[in-house]
Amino acid sequence: AIAMSVRPGRYMVVAHSSDGASGEVVISVTDMETLEPLRIINLSTRAYVDNAQALVHGGLVIQGVGREHVVVRAKGPSLPLANAMPDPLLKVYDSVPRVIDVNDDWMDHETAALMEEVGLAPPHPKEPGIALSLLPGLYTAVVEPADAQAGETVVSVTEIPAGTIFDLKTIEIEGNG
Repeated sequence: AIAMSVRPGRYMVVAHSSDGASGEVVISVTDMETLEPLRIINLSTRAYVDNAQALVHGGLVIQGVGREHVVVRAKGPSLPLANAMPDPLLKVYDSVPRVIDVNDDWMDHETAALMEEVGLAPPHPKEPGIALSLLPGLYTAVVEPADAQAGETVVSVTEIPAGTIFDLKTIEIEGNG
């Protein structure tokens, strides 16, 4: 564990094995004075996906009493990398785990106009994006290749700015968190 004081801003955590082995990493951010989780408005994870066994998972915990409005995205073609995943597929699961939404190309999703309106549309048409209104609970965003082509991808969850007026289909599945 690492304990450090930081000011509000953008930070990156890089985790890797000292012996080059692969595995899973869990990163949490906590206020050490109150021991409460901090409010994070954007969180992303980058990884290389090479087959159906090595997918990218991004966990999300919604706390409180009301719904949180978020956009979940996966980048691939817009990454400035030679080995970027050419066509990512995004699935969002609740804690059961049940698939609550799937997207391949963001412009084909029913929330495409909303993502554009709030400035959170993915930058490339082959990248998936989903706007969701989630009840408190545990959720997972999973990225896999839509066309079986491996590559680097980034999965991100971003809070839709407070005060944004929109009409968003609500997800009636509780997170069972």
